Amino acid sequence: MNGNGGLFYQNNPKLKVKIVDGTGLAVATVLNGLPPGTKNVQLVGKLSKMASVLALTLCQKGIKVKNIVHSVNEIQ
Repeated sequence: MNGNGGLFYQNNPKLKVKIVDGTGLAVATVLNGLPPGTKNVQLVGKLSKMASVLALTLCQKGIKVKNIVHSVNEIQ
């Protein structure tokens, strides 16, 4: 579903539901699992597509995000 389901929406203009891809669904699940009043979040590891979307969404909600990346030598 490229383009956030754009082709599907073009073929079904009266559609009244929102299409959510796997990344959007995962981000929504994480956001709904955060305790109320959360001010800071730490993401550990390389930023994936989902982690990038999550970080952006958290920042838009006023939550500070810190990404911690360890080198391969530190992990071993």
